[in-house]
Amino acid sequence: MLLGAVNVERTKLLNFESLQILLGKAVGSLNLQRSQLDKMANDEGFLSLLRCNAEWVGAREQTQFYYDPHTKQYTGAEKILEGWCPKVRGVDKVLHMDFIHTPEGEPVFVEDTDNFDDLRERFPKVVGRFRRMLDVPDEKPLTFVIDRGIFKIELFSRLRESHHIHIVTWEKGYQKGQWDESRVSGRFIMTRARNNSTDLQKYRFSYYQQPWKKDPSIRQIIVLGTNPKGVTIEVSVLATDPQTDTESMLRAIFTRWLQENDFKYMDRHFGINEITSYAVFSYVELIGLVEDREHKSGNFKALSAKKSKLKSALGKSLTQKHLNKGKAHPQRELKIEDLTRQIKEVEDQLTETERETSRLDDLIEKQYSRLDTRRKSFMDAIKISARNMFYKALNPFRRLYDNYRDDHTLFRDLSRSHGCLCLNKDQVEVILCPAPNYPPHLRRTVETYLTDLNQTMPQMPDGSGRTIRFSLAKKASKLFAVDIRPK
Repeated sequence: MLLGAVNVERTKLLNFESLQILLGKAVGSLNLQRSQLDKMANDEGFLSLLRCNAEWVGAREQTQFYYDPHTKQYTGAEKILEGWCPKVRGVDKVLHMDFIHTPEGEPVFVEDTDNFDDLRERFPKVVGRFRRMLDVPDEKPLTFVIDRGIFKIELFSRLRESHHIHIVTWEKGYQKGQWDESRVSGRFIMTRARNNSTDLQKYRFSYYQQPWKKDPSIRQIIVLGTNPKGVTIEVSVLATDPQTDTESMLRAIFTRWLQENDFKYMDRHFGINEITSYAVFSYVELIGLVEDREHKSGNFKALSAKKSKLKSALGKSLTQKHLNKGKAHPQRELKIEDLTRQIKEVEDQLTETERETSRLDDLIEKQYSRLDTRRKSFMDAIKISARNMFYKALNPFRRLYDNYRDDHTLFRDLSRSHGCLCLNKDQVEVILCPAPNYPPHLRRTVETYLTDLNQTMPQMPDGSGRTIRFSLAKKASKLFAVDIRPK
């Protein structure tokens, strides 16, 4: 994955003889890789990978996380559930990926699902599985910073009281113009680096808080924020936790871009949007595995929509009749009578139509399927682990290089360099031969990075216990050509 093989098919571009020297046993056959993925892609394997990753980033010590659903358009032929798809700005067949990140923006949990449950229904279930992955007790309060898509007043109280989940989110429908400067209780400045650690932009915030009118047990924090260009916004933030420091919550919600940017990065470099497998389950196979619920039947919704359309047409005709009093209009009178008759017929049909029906039975009858995401989930767990490993190795290089415009590109190229291995009994010497010709300052930076890395005495991942020593080749690799043109 770190070498760019974001799916099984991409591994055909790797050199497996070289990988075997580095890692020990490495499987080069695509068919064997697929069969092993199928064998390992179960709940036990998935959770083992996630627990390893969570330990790697120290997630168990955290109590505040980012939560965000990421939606992918499904373009296959299978009949799966539709939902809102940001890519097409409309309704289409979709696959949801619910992500949880640490406050530092490190992904620690991902769950793939369809649109059987909406976000408000999925959220407490996903958090419950997240707790079990971390071995965190149900009674331990956890706070999640989440976008306004979860907004529902009754849900906030239920999450806090029944699930020990606190929410920090934007208030939906807040009307600006309510700011009261005399009530300001706190101010702070957030800095954000642009091209390097000294190129800082300052964002200034003022705030005050009060009990929310719609639910006094929830804190409403009115915030006035000003960006470096002097543009000011007024927003309202809701927090169900009565004790957490206000400023820390505001800093968290105003840095949600960490998570948003991470989706783009993981998609581009780790293939998080790869479906991996197009296998499906029919909803008949999911009986007993999904929690069924009642919803409005299709016939009832269709009749209700028809009634609403007829009443709208009747209202227009009655308005025209009222505005033209004293003027005979036989056709309009007939239309009013006909619309009134049709509405009465629809109302009679609604009375006889079953209002609620089983959602599961409805989907089975309509022959819907759900994507079998076991393989994708297993690969996603590998991908978020690889992402965190890459960043952990990148951070020391970022501090030395201090140029945020291309540090990712340069370090990724360095980590995928060709080179030579000198295999000794107790040590493996790695001589890296990157393709680009480094300018002197960049070469010094890379050499300093490798020197610092060598001091940590990294070990070979093949279990031999040998240490590794990295060095940079004297000259960058270059293309050799024999010129046979006549003189």
